[in-house]
Amino acid sequence: MTHYDNIAELVSKVRNARYGEMVNYIETLIDSGDWRNFTTPAGTRFRFRECEFDYFLLTMEVDPTLVRHAYLYATDVDGLAAKQFRLADITGRGRKTDQDARRTWKQMVDELAGEPSGATARIRAAQDNAGSWFVTERTGMLARDTARRRKAEQGKPVHRDRPNEKVWRVRWSDDRSIAEAIAEKLLAEPRLANEVCKKLNSETLQNRKENGPLSA
Repeated sequence: MTHYDNIAELVSKVRNARYGEMVNYIETLIDSGDWRNFTTPAGTRFRFRECEFDYFLLTMEVDPTLVRHAYLYATDVDGLAAKQFRLADITGRGRKTDQDARRTWKQMVDELAGEPSGATARIRAAQDNAGSWFVTERTGMLARDTARRRKAEQGKPVHRDRPNEKVWRVRWSDDRSIAEAIAEKLLAEPRLANEVCKKLNSETLQNRKENGPLSA
């Protein structure tokens, strides 16, 4: 069995598995190392570095939401926290990596230019969309916090948010745009709205000084 054959078999199982099974199949794939260097039946050769597992998954058209949910809710998997953090690391969301371990998405797109399966478009589209991440932002933050990560890996209870983290939420269920919903929320808090306006005006003036006036 070639590396690609093993990859294709496991990816097929991932797409049709329950959460616990899905995590186990992905872990098997990670441990095999086959994803790092393989050639497709069409003759395209892929080589991925240690922390480019997200690029690999996007190349293989694995749904980020499925993987993200599986690693959150597969409570029947032993040592799930450690697996979450490793996934964060090898998808560029955990511990800081160097260029030997991970290329930028722009480098990946350039190197895969002309690849026929659409991998470059998927990699490009995933960058600014949190829904295309394979781990949550909270998991990534915890993976980067050495002390809290160690506690979580030891099975100790750890709050997923940073102790000093602040949250300001806007919720709506109608057809309003994001901007309209935020504006309505701010109008309910006049003092905050005033501070936001001052900040936006200051940023606008600073941008004009740096970049010059906008042309008509």
